[in-house]
Amino acid sequence: MKIWVILNGVQQGPYNEAQLPELPLTPDTPVWYEGLPQWTPAAAAPATAPRFSDGADVDVAPEAATPSSEPQTLAQRQPSPAPTPQIDEPCPKTFLAWSIVLTICCCTPVSVAAIFTSAFVSRNYRNGDLRAAQRISEVTEWLVIIAIVMGIITAPLWWSIVI
Repeated sequence: MKIWVILNGVQQGPYNEAQLPELPLTPDTPVWYEGLPQWTPAAAAPATAPRFSDGADVDVAPEAATPSSEPQTLAQRQPSPAPTPQIDEPCPKTFLAWSIVLTICCCTPVSVAAIFTSAFVSRNYRNGDLRAAQRISEVTEWLVIIAIVMGIITAPLWWSIVI
């Protein structure tokens, strides 16, 4: 049997039953395997409940113990990641277009770094970390400004060498 677990907020697995004793499972650790309709605490899932019973009866939720009667597609049977938090504020500016134009025109390492940091703005925003997205947006803005200044300074030198 393949068992998936969520440890420290990260979905992990699949594991087999022999590997479970090596994992730091608690009674509240969410687990899922084929036959469970949804993520279930380890103490309530029939396959993992014996690990947490100290001779006492463990209350198993009836909907978690019985397999779903409806046929499921593969996508429905596989565990899904935790939902991302919703943010009410709009995504901070990424400056991606500026970064790409500066990389093409000026070809400075700073503009390449701006492309990478601009990608992290959207990533952090999608993951629900608005504060990190705002900080990275500010860093990207500074990288774009520095790339523009470097382009203005190095353009005359470049053209004097080429011409």
